[in-house]
Amino acid sequence: MSHYGIPGGLKVPELAKRVKWLLKRGNFKNGSIDLEAETFDRGKIFNHPLITEIILQQWFSNAKSDVWARNEMVKQKRIFPSVIVLVITCIESCLMAWSLGKETKHNFSEDNCSERYHFFMKAYESLQKNAPDHVNNLEEEMFIYVMKYKHMGVSVEEEVEDAVEDESHGVNFAALNAAAASRHASHSSTA
Repeated sequence: MSHYGIPGGLKVPELAKRVKWLLKRGNFKNGSIDLEAETFDRGKIFNHPLITEIILQQWFSNAKSDVWARNEMVKQKRIFPSVIVLVITCIESCLMAWSLGKETKHNFSEDNCSERYHFFMKAYESLQKNAPDHVNNLEEEMFIYVMKYKHMGVSVEEEVEDAVEDESHGVNFAALNAAAASRHASHSSTA
């Protein structure tokens, strides 16, 4: 709750009121939230810092992270919409657990969250269609932030080179090409 400026020790009704506003129309996903005034910066749609923090922790700081997705994001130098939307869906699920002002059990699973994932994905796609430059900047800026805090000085170019090298897994490309040329030659001579 601290990411949203919600202090500990609030009474149940006050906490419920704040969480309900965050959940209303997905306000929680936007940047520069002011809970007292119940406003956010309309220039920071889909851009609450918690989204980037979770992406950093889950995909870029964890040895058990989805290596393929991370490497692809590094190659493309952007955070994928599916990752952003998955994190938003997860945050909503966590907030739902507090919507009554006290924690209640609310499991995050494909069964109970896929509808919300698709809802947020449609909203993201609409934003992408109507404000493509905003979405492009959002995905690139999230990536830059993640790389800055992940490596503290390792360049994105070095990370891209490492990701490309990881994808090859020590494959001998010259041997692959020689074998293909040999097969092509044998097919040509039998024809």
